[in-house]
Amino acid sequence: QSGQGRRLALHGLVPFSTVIQGIPSGTGVILDQRGTAPLGATLRAMGSGRVALVVGADAGFSDDEIALAEHAGLRRCTLGSSTLRAETAALVAVAIATDAIDTRQAVDG
Repeated sequence: QSGQGRRLALHGLVPFSTVIQGIPSGTGVILDQRGTAPLGATLRAMGSGRVALVVGADAGFSDDEIALAEHAGLRRCTLGSSTLRAETAALVAVAIATDAIDTRQAVDG
């Protein structure tokens, strides 16, 4: 219904470290309710190219997981002040990312 030709790549359950290792530095975002950077603004500032969105379980990420992700070059972002269930957070993140990427492409192109 969107009329867009892009397909999202979704992956099943894999170890956290495997996910993080598979994301090139500077191209990933980890969503954390303790984050301060808004997802949309961060994505618009990242420049063109693909982006990986890492969404965790309802309980959120551990401090060690956040540290591993940030050390690997992922940016910690928030979806706002509300705490969302994991499946809702994933859908909201994709909607925000799609808007940010479309806005970025309109400005660049």
